[in-house]
Amino acid sequence: MPKALTTEQLAAFRRDGFVFPVRALGETEAAGYAAKVDEFEARTGHLASKKLRTKAHLLVPWLAELVRHPRVLDAVEDVLGPDILCWGCGLFVKRGRDPAFVSWHQDTWYWSWQPKEAMTVWLAFTKTNPENGAVRYVPGSHLRPIAAHDWTDKASNLLTTSLEVAGGLDESQAVDTRLRPGEMILHHERVVHGSAPNRSDAPRIGFSIQYIATSLKETAIPRTSASLVRGVDRFNNFEPEPVPQSEFDPVGVAAFDRAQALYREAAKHLRREAFRA
Repeated sequence: MPKALTTEQLAAFRRDGFVFPVRALGETEAAGYAAKVDEFEARTGHLASKKLRTKAHLLVPWLAELVRHPRVLDAVEDVLGPDILCWGCGLFVKRGRDPAFVSWHQDTWYWSWQPKEAMTVWLAFTKTNPENGAVRYVPGSHLRPIAAHDWTDKASNLLTTSLEVAGGLDESQAVDTRLRPGEMILHHERVVHGSAPNRSDAPRIGFSIQYIATSLKETAIPRTSASLVRGVDRFNNFEPEPVPQSEFDPVGVAAFDRAQALYREAAKHLRREAFRA
């Protein structure tokens, strides 16, 4: 019996590779998180999309709490099962008229896990629509062979490395998403997705979280790290991670630096695989 998703939503996820909208937070609660992002940028002078783009749950306690939010995890459990790791997370912020975009890609190319059944949650802190650069998906693309990708270098691309589906695609197939604050999308790691620049005056602030079942295996050497957020890890396929006690506390920063070093080593393996495709 599903905890959060309906049988129709589960069917849509399996058929299309994504499902939305799924309510996780109240709109007032979501607005509070958007305000935290604004406050962080004003106080530190750093862009959240850069400073808190990867493994942010190791750096900021309120993000560490959010990846463990019961209503988020109930929906994730409906897809992945009861034993869940958070591998990573990051903020995606597009201010009004921001040229930032995300190229068409599959998350699979960033991860060296088997089987390729990881899931991303995209949680909206603000209203999200095609006008302000919402995520777009190509339905059913997770059921096809994994697409070849090119390594590009585009300054406005929010991806940490600018991977892009080789040869382009027919965007007329794409589905635009619309979310109220506090709603989320669940998507499969193999579904093709991207987002356009913000052509409106309203900000688009979202939080992306990567979840995996504890049974997934790391194929890269060395193994990367992850945080147990629900259930029990009987497999120990990933290095465990601490929970930060304060913003940028020494233990969290050390774990973040360690995680980044591990991922850089794993990325060498991923680049070799990408160029073989």
